[in-house]
Amino acid sequence: MGNLNKENVNNQLDRETIKANDLARIKKNIAAHFDYFVENNKRYHELKKYFLVTSLSNEQKESLIKINKPPLEFPLGDPFISRELGEYAKQTPSIKITQNSTDKESLTISKLIEEHYRYISYESEQECAQYDSYKDQISGGFAALEIAVESETEGNLNKKIVTKKIKDPTMVGFDPAANKKDKRDGRFCFKIVIISKDDAIDYGIDTEGLNFNSSFSGAQLGATYWSYKNQSGEYLAYVFYYEKKKTLEKVVRLVTGEQMKLKEYKEIGGDYSKYMAWKIKKGKFGKNKGDLESIFLMNNPIAIVPPIHGEPEEVVFTRIVKYELVENKIIKGPEELPPCWDFLPMIFVDGNSEVFRDDATGEEQQYTKPLLHSLKGLQSFRNSAGQTIAQYIFYMTQQKFFIAQETITGLNDKLLKNYRDSLGSSHIFWKAYDDTTKAPLPKPEVIPRSSLPGEVLGVFNMSNQSAQSMLGTYNIANIDQSGGPMSGNAIVQGAAQSNSAAKPYLYNNVKAWDYVAKMILKLMPTYKCSPSRLPIQNMDGGVDYQKINHLDDEESIYFDFDPNDYSIEVSMGANTAIQKEMSLREIERYSNSIPSVREFFATDPRVVPIIMDNLEVRGSGELKSYAKEWVAKKEEQSRQPMPPDPQSQALAIEAKKVQISEQNSKVDAAIKAGQLKLDAYSNETDRGKLVLDAKQANEDNQVREDKYNAEKIRAMADLAIKTVSMHHSHNKDAIDYAIKKTIQKPLE
Repeated sequence: MGNLNKENVNNQLDRETIKANDLARIKKNIAAHFDYFVENNKRYHELKKYFLVTSLSNEQKESLIKINKPPLEFPLGDPFISRELGEYAKQTPSIKITQNSTDKESLTISKLIEEHYRYISYESEQECAQYDSYKDQISGGFAALEIAVESETEGNLNKKIVTKKIKDPTMVGFDPAANKKDKRDGRFCFKIVIISKDDAIDYGIDTEGLNFNSSFSGAQLGATYWSYKNQSGEYLAYVFYYEKKKTLEKVVRLVTGEQMKLKEYKEIGGDYSKYMAWKIKKGKFGKNKGDLESIFLMNNPIAIVPPIHGEPEEVVFTRIVKYELVENKIIKGPEELPPCWDFLPMIFVDGNSEVFRDDATGEEQQYTKPLLHSLKGLQSFRNSAGQTIAQYIFYMTQQKFFIAQETITGLNDKLLKNYRDSLGSSHIFWKAYDDTTKAPLPKPEVIPRSSLPGEVLGVFNMSNQSAQSMLGTYNIANIDQSGGPMSGNAIVQGAAQSNSAAKPYLYNNVKAWDYVAKMILKLMPTYKCSPSRLPIQNMDGGVDYQKINHLDDEESIYFDFDPNDYSIEVSMGANTAIQKEMSLREIERYSNSIPSVREFFATDPRVVPIIMDNLEVRGSGELKSYAKEWVAKKEEQSRQPMPPDPQSQALAIEAKKVQISEQNSKVDAAIKAGQLKLDAYSNETDRGKLVLDAKQANEDNQVREDKYNAEKIRAMADLAIKTVSMHHSHNKDAIDYAIKKTIQKPLE
């Protein structure tokens, strides 16, 4: 008993030691990320605030007020970002599913995968995940996404796969050694959630040992300040940490082409029922309904486990291990996620970053940059010019005079202050003569009003064009400086070229969502394996539900498949407002220049939905549905015979009568000619019959003669046979007699 207790204590100590080592390793990895990415995190918040909130700090505003300049801002970046986001909101991702097999079942599963992913994407759109991720890219330089599995409803065991945009991407970290843009090849990732001390206690998190005396520093959060306090209260960092765990295992290939781990093959042994269970688990059947065991026996009548083909090979398997921790302890974990999770759930969405090697340290650095990062200096320059112009306008007076002090009546401190203030305005009464001597006093002299320097106006006016040049784009309103009207085609082409400046950010955004789709495909068979109603969205945007995995339901689909048999690709469709306008103009141009193309577009109803897809008008959705109904009606009419026109029908009847009359005449003539031929044939037939009768009589005589000769020959043959038989019988009797005599002589 004592040995058992000692062993339990030792095991407990070992577990505590492992947890302590894990905690130290995790905190070291988190610190490594923040050391590597701290400047990018600072720049994210700094530039996002600068371009989207305010480009003036509180100190700058106070300084401007002291020198009588209005603290006004003249933003360059916010309108451009708003326009880009407006264009992005009109984008519709294009989803393409391919499968290894082209049988009916695979095509059904393929269609269901596409429609279910379309619904997952639709839910993400409702949470503005795509929109906000692109906004973070162009305004802050990067964004972060998370793939998660949640309950469909509270208290429900059915799961749903969701994609979330992480609110603050600076609170997400990745392995600094990752090479791919989305950090998928890194060893770890983590997400920090800030919770109050009171909430932590309510959740059952032990806060003992945490130091809440540090002041907040967002850039260092997670590396130094795990717990802190501010004016609102005390807070701590709760970390969700994910780490890749790679194992090397032996895999065998069966003669059927299937692959499985060697240890799984050994566990199955020769038991075909275990092998069948393995096939079911891996989704090897994929039938809509029926007895899976019967299916297996049909495919494997002798019920044996297929033998191994070749030698086992070592293969690397990746599993994901999850931890939840605070500064001084691991709250949960290590927890190994299901095998379908062979990827990190956090995805880094790059803007348009650059990677370089630091000259001083020799270390590799990543420099993230938002779309407007190069405009910061120009924005400050524009603000200064605009504030100078505003100051001139705000404090401009109609006229100022230089007046001798002794000529002013009722002089007081207020009037003197206004008088000395070169920017202020005042009303002063002056006298022309001295009160005592009556001598004339100096007349007021007009002070020429100073004009605003032209350089200031030039800087302010040219800042827009300078911004467009620095961004590699331009505003279509500034294309034509001649003052003449612009053509619609020039406006469309200019807008398209302007939109191309943000393509690197859009490209990285689409690539990130394409990777998300591929990872969701891996999760579907695991989390959608129970009987349920699968939410789907069709091409028209309508949401519906499909029954899955109900084996006793004809309408149900068996939604169990091998993700390796399918692939998914997400790309951005060419359907922005600008591109739609360009498409319609191209159709118009080709129709006007090529008559056959014009005829095709004018007569073929199948082109109508394509035209409707490129329309940007109010009620375009209704137009598309009406167009589909119209096309379907046209196709139905084309399959039905057209009702004849009465006039043309009458003409056709008359023509038919003439044709019938001509045919009757031809038939009568043919009948007469045929009758003559029949008469001739009748005479010939009579003569032929006589010849045939004579020939038949001759043949009959010949047959009788042949029969007589044959009977004669047969009779002669019978006679010959009888003669030979008689001679043979006589000879035999003679021989028997001779032998008998020979035997009897010795006896005498």
